[in-house]
Amino acid sequence: MVTKATFVGPGFTRKPPKYERFIRPTGLRFTKAHVTHPELKCTFNLEIIGVKKNPNGPTYTSLGVITKGTIIEVNHTQTYQMSFYFCEPMI
Repeated sequence: MVTKATFVGPGFTRKPPKYERFIRPTGLRFTKAHVTHPELKCTFNLEIIGVKKNPNGPTYTSLGVITKGTIIEVNHTQTYQMSFYFCEPMI
């Protein structure tokens, strides 16, 4: 059983229990991430597309486990539209 936050795609279906090697609980499955823009200094809640690399190893990367230092791919198409309306300068 995986006890860390994980990402699974929108079309994910579990294998039958007989063939399931790793169990990813539904309460630990995440679809969105808070991402901070370095220049605007604003935080956006963006959808995760996939896990690119996990520093703990290729097994964690293939399972979609999100730990400290994990590189994730996010959908940032709406970032620029939102930045003009919702970002306020930090003082």
